[in-house]
Amino acid sequence: MSCKDHKKCHTETHTFGTDDIATSNGVFSLIPGENPIFEDVTCNHNKTLIDITNLTAGVITITIRTRGCHRDITEMLSAGLRRVFQVEDFESLTINAQVAGGVNVIVQKTFCICCEEEKEESSSSSSSHRKHQKKGSSKCNRCHRPHKKCKCA
Repeated sequence: MSCKDHKKCHTETHTFGTDDIATSNGVFSLIPGENPIFEDVTCNHNKTLIDITNLTAGVITITIRTRGCHRDITEMLSAGLRRVFQVEDFESLTINAQVAGGVNVIVQKTFCICCEEEKEESSSSSSSHRKHQKKGSSKCNRCHRPHKKCKCA
């Protein structure tokens, strides 16, 4: 079921970074070792495009984690090279560098935001709760459970 199938859902796209390295928007300094670059702490279903250019003089190891996947996506990228990934339910991006340097990262994330009407509970123990609840109130950005099928690269 897509986001558009729900009446109170819509999609948004957020983009971080640019391929104009001169502006340094999206350029991260790297130190030898593990460098956390981007983390999605929301629980919205998403499709994410990740564009990485290695600006270091050495090899970097890219690790992408997705929700509901039993394994990480891990790729090595040599100096001066660029790699693009498209993933579903993106969670985090970490880069492990052998030497100090930089990396240009562009992340474009399209995600579903849903607002659902609250349903009143039918048990008698919730009657006091219902008295204080506004009719027609909604909850937005509800968590979506990961898909049963894991789509790992």
